[in-house]
Amino acid sequence: MVCSAPRRATPARPAGPAAGHPATAAWPSVRAVPPARRPPKGRSTGPTSTPAKRPGRPTPPARPTPPATPTARPAPVGRPKPATRPTPPARPVRPVPPRPAARIPARRRGGIRIGWLIIAVLAGVPMVNAFLSRMDPGGPAGSSATAATPRDQARAVVALIQDSSRSRTAVKDAVSATKACRSLRANARTFTGAGDARRAQRERAAALDVSDLPSGAALTATLLSALDHSQRADRAFAAWATELADGSCVTGDTGTANFRKADRESTAATADKKKFVALWNPIAKTYGLTAFAYSDV
Repeated sequence: MVCSAPRRATPARPAGPAAGHPATAAWPSVRAVPPARRPPKGRSTGPTSTPAKRPGRPTPPARPTPPATPTARPAPVGRPKPATRPTPPARPVRPVPPRPAARIPARRRGGIRIGWLIIAVLAGVPMVNAFLSRMDPGGPAGSSATAATPRDQARAVVALIQDSSRSRTAVKDAVSATKACRSLRANARTFTGAGDARRAQRERAAALDVSDLPSGAALTATLLSALDHSQRADRAFAAWATELADGSCVTGDTGTANFRKADRESTAATADKKKFVALWNPIAKTYGLTAFAYSDV
């Protein structure tokens, strides 16, 4: 089947006045339009013509546009998710009002201060006593302030005699070494140190309070005499050792004047020590203290 191009429409002639009408001469003459030619097969007549189509081949229908792929993944079909329980609102916290500080009555505060003052005074008394005892050359044992009871007085005497015993031992060893002409200079220094110790011991003995002890006055007098003789003997022994160190020492040489003086003072000190021990030992037995021999003083 061949489709022909449409023919151009001929414009209709307007109806005018009849022939012989005066206005007929005013219309122009109309030319007859020739019939349109049929274009050759397969050719286009112009921009407005459409290409010829082959007979017997229908035009294929347009392909449908595929639907757009959804980007969001659909939710799986299944058991519905249980609804979450709403969180209850927090309860408001009531502020705790601060407690007022307990007020101590004025009387009670004054009592507390007095109590602390008493405690401080009691704690400071031992410290003061310790300081005073250090200032005392004889120490706490020879201090009359601490000898309040008869037993305390007796214990002070024991401490003094024990100190004197150590001095006597050093003097005895130095005498033996000097007779053998050994360490004469060192022995002289030992005698001098013993004499100084005897002097300090005598000062302590003079400060002893033995008023509550039996025969306390006689006890103190014999002890002071013994310490005086011992001190003079030690000075004489020091001069004897120095004399031998400066000259020629002969073993067993005891014929010098210094040695004879030291021997006399030692003999007098021994007699006083025996009297002291005779008075002391009964007192020591009464109070359960140490008893002494005359060689310990």
